[in-house]
Amino acid sequence: MKITQFLDMFIPEKLKIDLISYSRARISLVILLLNIILMFFVFLFHLLLKSIPLGRIGISTYILLFMILAFSLLLLLMKKKGWIRFIVNFYLFQSFSAITAVFLIYQDRNLKFLLILLPALAILSFTLAGFRNGLIWAAIIAFTHIGLLTYGMGHDFIGNYDQPMILLTTYFIILIAASTYEYITFKLMVQLDFERNLYKDKAHLDKLTQIPNRYRFDHFLDNAIIRAYNCDETFALVYIDLNGFKPINDRYGHNAGDLVLIAIADRLRKTIRHSDLAARLGGDEFAVVFQNLTEKKNMETAVDHIRRAIERPIEIEEGITVSVSGAMGILLYRPEMGDRENLISLVDSLMYKAKKSGRPALYHDEEDQL
Repeated sequence: MKITQFLDMFIPEKLKIDLISYSRARISLVILLLNIILMFFVFLFHLLLKSIPLGRIGISTYILLFMILAFSLLLLLMKKKGWIRFIVNFYLFQSFSAITAVFLIYQDRNLKFLLILLPALAILSFTLAGFRNGLIWAAIIAFTHIGLLTYGMGHDFIGNYDQPMILLTTYFIILIAASTYEYITFKLMVQLDFERNLYKDKAHLDKLTQIPNRYRFDHFLDNAIIRAYNCDETFALVYIDLNGFKPINDRYGHNAGDLVLIAIADRLRKTIRHSDLAARLGGDEFAVVFQNLTEKKNMETAVDHIRRAIERPIEIEEGITVSVSGAMGILLYRPEMGDRENLISLVDSLMYKAKKSGRPALYHDEEDQL
């Protein structure tokens, strides 16, 4: 089993959706596992020490045991709940408290090397907790660091002007580095979101005409049906098949046919409102969904605008124009019409009946008149 597969066993699916949360979860797991392994060996080594008074060995042992158990519990919480923010902050608190406690318990200048871990913990806080939480942790750690050195070294630290300045400079550099890292990460995420949305948009658009494709149309129609049920809204659905397109394609070639499709798609897009949808379903078939149309009179006006837009001449070459018309099936949605598949079957049937009868449009309530 690969390491990444092992780590993913502890990460719930909800954290894998967001790239930042997923990355922080993986880093947190690696750190937790390394800490558990390291502390376990330190615990064993600690039990073998004879030179430190027994009372202090006992206190340190309890601290190590508590940390091992706490970090193991964090692993379980990660797997079961995915509480990444709580886990990160608890880990930082636990590590910060342990370093501070060890330094205070032994009160030994020779242990001041342990305090080197505090700046490392400050850097880690930015990586795991994000910029805001990292800033809070870095401030707490920096002031504690200065306080511990003051407590442990007394006048040797206070009287030496260089040491506090070096320490403050260290944390300032950490802050600048974290700010730069956060800015770069933010810019990269914005670019990634832009490219992801661009790819998503392209996946939902017809490649030739650059209007919504069948997939986007189906999704939009499903949502319109749901709103009609839940919000007492209604909509009109129009299916369009072009008359006279095949002869143009046969006579002038596929490039001319493509120009006609692009022109019709552009006109449909400009005819409808922002809340409506015009889509190319394939070949020379198009569909339009008009939102919030409650009266047939308004629907007839909208359909007439579409008809006139389609029938305007299209220039395919300099000095050469062609014309097409549309056979349209139209219905005003009612709940008894059922789901999307049934709705499409109804309007598709209306469109072909209109085409067969030579009518430009056939409404659902006119079907019995044929």
